[in-house]
Amino acid sequence: MKELAVRICSLSEESGAVRHAEVVDFIQAYVQQHYSRPDMSLEQVAGEVKLSRSYVGKLFKAHCELSFNDYLNAVRLEKAKELLTTTEESVQSISEQVGIMNTTYFYTLFKKHYQISPAQFRSQHAIAAKKAQ
Repeated sequence: MKELAVRICSLSEESGAVRHAEVVDFIQAYVQQHYSRPDMSLEQVAGEVKLSRSYVGKLFKAHCELSFNDYLNAVRLEKAKELLTTTEESVQSISEQVGIMNTTYFYTLFKKHYQISPAQFRSQHAIAAKKAQ
């Protein structure tokens, strides 16, 4: 009887872990699709999965080792890097396209994350691309 109880508890924990992973996977996919929305927030995403903001924040951090906001900013900055290397659009325009309406904040995030400004990144990429030709 004890073994059965232990097994049931184990299955219950595994089921919860799978459910948590599914929620985090959904959130990551949702962010990948909707990163350009300036109103993207933990509260809004928590509403999508019908869970509390604080619970989703803790769950996300436990699974990803990043806060939701850090993950969202990382996705936005990766998309910005793509745009900086594939378009001639202004940094302000790119900032807005990735959902960051404050260009100064965008510069700060970009430089903090990559240790280089968006303009410097674009210039270095252009030089590297010319050398590769």
